[in-house]
Amino acid sequence: MKTFKQFINEVGNKPARWKWTKSNASVYQAEFRIGDKGGYKMEIKFHSQDEEIPFWSVHFEYIADIVGVGTYRDTGTGNSLQVFATVLDILKTFIAKEKPKAITFSGKDGRQKIYARILKYIKGYEMYKEKIKGSEVGFTLMRGRVRPPEVKK
Repeated sequence: MKTFKQFINEVGNKPARWKWTKSNASVYQAEFRIGDKGGYKMEIKFHSQDEEIPFWSVHFEYIADIVGVGTYRDTGTGNSLQVFATVLDILKTFIAKEKPKAITFSGKDGRQKIYARILKYIKGYEMYKEKIKGSEVGFTLMRGRVRPPEVKK
């Protein structure tokens, strides 16, 4: 049986092809397709929260091509590992390009543990999490060892 580190390394080596579709001082957007014949479009959006401090929020969405509306639900394709590998690849590329002080996003049941495990592999950043409401948890990646206010590790 593979260790988690071996598993995550294998997952991290198989991202889908992706591309930046929007890039400016306050918004970055990347997209990729997952599933049979690229049937599911996924988008990741990075929004600058403060021009003075490099602080960004991240949103992941599955876009239903039929109606063009984003959702945060699972695609049901069985390609979750490739989705996570691609998101990690985009996140690392974004970090190398922008060198943000902090990145925040949230997750609900079922994804929180894998988010926490994957984020531990982002070098140079500390991961903190806090319960937001219900089953939702907020994640913050902070560059260096500066602990953000009101966020528990």
